[in-house]
Amino acid sequence: MDDPSPARPTDLTWLLIRAAQHLRAELDSVARAHGLAGLRDWVVLAALDAHRGRTQLQLGGELGVDKTTLTLVLDRLERDGLAVRRNDPADRRARIPEITDDGRALQGRIALARDRAEAALLSCCTDQEQQQLRSLLTRLAGPTGAGGPVCTAAAACTEAPARTEDRATPTNRDRGETA
Repeated sequence: MDDPSPARPTDLTWLLIRAAQHLRAELDSVARAHGLAGLRDWVVLAALDAHRGRTQLQLGGELGVDKTTLTLVLDRLERDGLAVRRNDPADRRARIPEITDDGRALQGRIALARDRAEAALLSCCTDQEQQQLRSLLTRLAGPTGAGGPVCTAAAACTEAPARTEDRATPTNRDRGETA
């Protein structure tokens, strides 16, 4: 007899994208309720608070946002008094966006609302499952500011990349020596 319930997808990419869609829809609503255009505006605002002194180019690279889109977001944030852009003293051509006091206050309010939205989305999981999910996603995403994930096809997942001196090399492993 056929099972009447639909098959659950096992494709990890689809599952991650679908979960992100649910969270993004909630956080878009949260950001709009606080007067922003959407989630991207809040992500940029939060990044300005967390990573001060970055040029627009560096900020865009870290967030995966192209220059044109980031400029539009910063234009909105600046227009609303939530951010300002200053010249980079090391490079006259570069601009350093900074969060204002009003932007920091709004970012804090949205962060609280974000926490509530995340808790609602994860309410189907136990505390232990939530902790495990965060741990696994952190490992997959890689350390903040890094160029890519810690996990690769050629290496096992680790909390942080092993230092060269901590690994045995193929030539001296058999002798029990380390590099």
